[in-house]
Amino acid sequence: MKKRWFVVLGIALFVVSLGSFALCKGSGKKQKAEPAEEPKRDSAPVDPPADLPADPPVSAREQADAMFWLTGILGLALIAAPFVMAYSGTTPALWTSVIVGVAVALISGIKALIEDVVDWEYWIAGVLGLVAVVSPFVFQFRGLTPAFWSNLILGMAVALFAGYKIFADNQQRVQA
Repeated sequence: MKKRWFVVLGIALFVVSLGSFALCKGSGKKQKAEPAEEPKRDSAPVDPPADLPADPPVSAREQADAMFWLTGILGLALIAAPFVMAYSGTTPALWTSVIVGVAVALISGIKALIEDVVDWEYWIAGVLGLVAVVSPFVFQFRGLTPAFWSNLILGMAVALFAGYKIFADNQQRVQA
């Protein structure tokens, strides 16, 4: 049982670090690696090269690509959690994880296929993440430790990533 906790914790940390990388990548301009300085010579100074054009900003679609992959992976993790964490015998915990996980994965798949400006998919994914967070309290399986923590951690991750995407898109609209 302890090995399963380490596996799930490792997967959750990987997904969160992947999400942090994707968010940092999409939040600003790409920085160019500066070439190493050449040793100083006694010859005449050389004019510096003209400024290169700035990299184009990361598009909203590229940033969305990372987000729907992240929420989709978290949805699949919610589906797999009852079987990996061995709480598939507890009906409320099993069905809550599976139904919320399928819904999050489907919403992420829809966002991957449809190019729209509205973020309704992330609103639904955020609400589903909050449903996963409160479900142990509503369906009385908070005493079942693996189910409680997997729903809490994965639900918070879905809600945070979806909320960040909604917030970032609103900031872009305000600045435009």
